[in-house]
Amino acid sequence: MKYLIIALIFIGVVILLAICISIATYLYNKHRKKVMDEDVYSILSEIIDTDDYSLERIKIGGFNYRITSKSKSIYICVVSNFNCNEILVNSPLKWQTKANPTDESIKFIDSIKTPMLAKINEDKEVKKLFIIYPNARQLMRAVNECEYEFIYPETDVFGVSVITYNELLYTKEVKNL
Repeated sequence: MKYLIIALIFIGVVILLAICISIATYLYNKHRKKVMDEDVYSILSEIIDTDDYSLERIKIGGFNYRITSKSKSIYICVVSNFNCNEILVNSPLKWQTKANPTDESIKFIDSIKTPMLAKINEDKEVKKLFIIYPNARQLMRAVNECEYEFIYPETDVFGVSVITYNELLYTKEVKNL
């Protein structure tokens, strides 16, 4: 009987600890996403400081922001990469992350599927931009099964432009992508 009570107390403490860790992890991730949103909105507001462009938060087709002018709309999707992993674009819907060059695991970024497939109908030119937050050790896309090439902001990656948040801080260029 004594051992049963001790075992039940131990199990209760373990369950309580697991609940506390889960809550702390949830709150931490929520805070990181809030900081990410504030950082990206701040830099985009700084870049789009003219009367010719406007910036708004949206939730359309997996996109987070839209920059509009008289002749163009830029739909922006922010992709979190808090560990600054390498990102390999294998196909329009298969973006793989790797912790290091010898990482054999296959982890894909699922959040890019909806914006990549989104059909946006407007009377003006529409661009799609993906911002990798905060950075990526390398951004590359598959040329064929054995060859990769680096991705730059002006590179067309299956119809979208890709830039890291850190690069955006230095270039302050979104309108010409």
